[in-house]
Amino acid sequence: MAVDPVCRMRISEESAEKTLYKGRTFLFCSPDCKGKFEKDPERFYHSVTDASAAVAYFSMEIALESGMPTYSGGLGVLAGDTVRSAADLKVPMAAVTLLYRRGYFYQRLDSNGTQT
Repeated sequence: MAVDPVCRMRISEESAEKTLYKGRTFLFCSPDCKGKFEKDPERFYHSVTDASAAVAYFSMEIALESGMPTYSGGLGVLAGDTVRSAADLKVPMAAVTLLYRRGYFYQRLDSNGTQT
């Protein structure tokens, strides 16, 4: 399996569109992605990395969408900005967070210090 450097989709080498750039063969899922690459190859050339360089980003809260209650404050906003920036730069990253059933976690302690 190969990865299209434009849309990051996994593709089979047999059915892929191909082009040569700087002595390296690049594979694409469609003529559209191939055309985008050929129009501005440097934009995508540096985003191509092998799978061992992928990043897993873990955060207790990530603000991706205001209607999705997965954050309560600054950490979540910072994490959301980090994930969006990585996507814009085409960094191979998977973001993992918690999804609470009723919005972000609210902790309460009783008089004995036990979480309720």
